[in-house]
Amino acid sequence: MSLLDVIANFSSFLQSPDSNVILNEGTALCEQGLATVTCLLSGARIFAPSYSEQSRFLRVLRGLHRFHTYATEYWVEYLLSNAVSANGMDTSSKLFLLSCELAKALKHISATPAGGKDDNSFDNRLAHLQPYSELYEVARTLLLERRSRYLEAPDPDNGM
Repeated sequence: MSLLDVIANFSSFLQSPDSNVILNEGTALCEQGLATVTCLLSGARIFAPSYSEQSRFLRVLRGLHRFHTYATEYWVEYLLSNAVSANGMDTSSKLFLLSCELAKALKHISATPAGGKDDNSFDNRLAHLQPYSELYEVARTLLLERRSRYLEAPDPDNGM
């Protein structure tokens, strides 16, 4: 059973009459976003050249970084969901502060293309991050990369 199956089953249970837990969607999205950004920050530290190679291998073998694929794919989604919520981006929240820290770490790790035309037409939610330039650039770059990856993916109907 995959992590997404477990999350779906748990979510179904929480929404069933058997559960007496009341969920707030905004809080849940923020907590999930916080989990993803925390995971990615941990990975940035663990996979830095200065980290002990033996310790890195042990952590990977123990499966402590299985959540990275999900976190990489959805971190920006949680951030953007928070930014477009009724309350807007809470710049004092852990999600925002750790996201800014992650954006700085990612800018140091890779050379993200700077600037370019600020075309948000592919995702209007990005406009909510524009006041936070470093965070905006990283989120925009990740969304553009994901978009191009999906556009370049082979079409299963063409037999590729």
